[in-house]
Amino acid sequence: MRVTWSMDAYQIEELNSRNAGDWEHFNETTNVGSFFHSLKWKHILERSFKMKPHYFLVYRGDEVAAICPFFENNLKYFKGLVSIPYSDFCHVAVANDQVHSAIMREIHAECMNITRQEKLAFLQMSVNTPRIRDLMMQYTDLPPLVSGNMVLNLEELTPDHIWNNVFSAKGGQRKFINRFIRDGCTVEEVRDLRDLELFYHYYNENLEQKHVRTLNQISFFNTIWDIYSPADMRITLLKKDDFIFGGLFAYLYPPNRTIYLVYLALNRDIPNTYHPPYYLFWDTIEKAYEMGYQRICFGGTPCNPENVVYRQKSGFGCEYQFKYSLFIPNSPIFRYGYNFYYIMKNRLKTPEI
Repeated sequence: MRVTWSMDAYQIEELNSRNAGDWEHFNETTNVGSFFHSLKWKHILERSFKMKPHYFLVYRGDEVAAICPFFENNLKYFKGLVSIPYSDFCHVAVANDQVHSAIMREIHAECMNITRQEKLAFLQMSVNTPRIRDLMMQYTDLPPLVSGNMVLNLEELTPDHIWNNVFSAKGGQRKFINRFIRDGCTVEEVRDLRDLELFYHYYNENLEQKHVRTLNQISFFNTIWDIYSPADMRITLLKKDDFIFGGLFAYLYPPNRTIYLVYLALNRDIPNTYHPPYYLFWDTIEKAYEMGYQRICFGGTPCNPENVVYRQKSGFGCEYQFKYSLFIPNSPIFRYGYNFYYIMKNRLKTPEI
């Protein structure tokens, strides 16, 4: 185990069997962690994608001040140190009262030590507040990538309030939901591997329809099924008799009373008068409220209010939470490639996440 000390009394420890409980306690009891910062999710990524993790904690005295989850992962032709890939929430989690330049200096130094030791081309660090973004920008001259998630606050917006005051005739939400109710459709929870494979079939079909490159994710879904219990996830199929309209995969995280919507399955052969996401979202909102959850994270969404997905989620009362991806190069070639990508991305104006 490598341990380093700073002049500001910060101690950095690699994650190990002795401090794993500290990691989980910090993640579960502060408001800066998430489902994706849990060590179960780390195990999922290691097992599914064979990536090498670099997880470390920052202590101040006996208290954890931050948890820092990273993996070695590829970006095009370059391998770098990346904040929790394949995850909607992947930020470095720093306790709110510890956000200042000293701790970010220590985190940056440790990350750069790892990139040098592992001969990696870059560091990609995700942060979730403008304050942390600004503190980290002193270490790079590359512009950050901006993305984010849509989040619904059920403490402020109850299902009744959403139905009566957020939904509108122009948005069509009530009409699209009532169509499934009128036609006798039901939402059923997936209980066995056969139904999970059925969900995956329509999930994969939806991605192919959008021309999104997919990994061999059936093994990924099976790994999730093996590691998590039914209490950790809710997988649903929207059906009428034996006909499937679509489905929704959500992670449940009681410590922060949040449900994370992560994978949407759609039957692309249904008439365009049916819009399954509306009914699936609404079913989740009612179920989450019934179970006492405070928030629903609707997942990564383009940072563009004109985008159809952004409009659909905001039509349920979601608000946008920004995520900033900062890149610090260890390679001149990576720096050139990143700048070229950033220029082309902004020229094309197609920020799809």
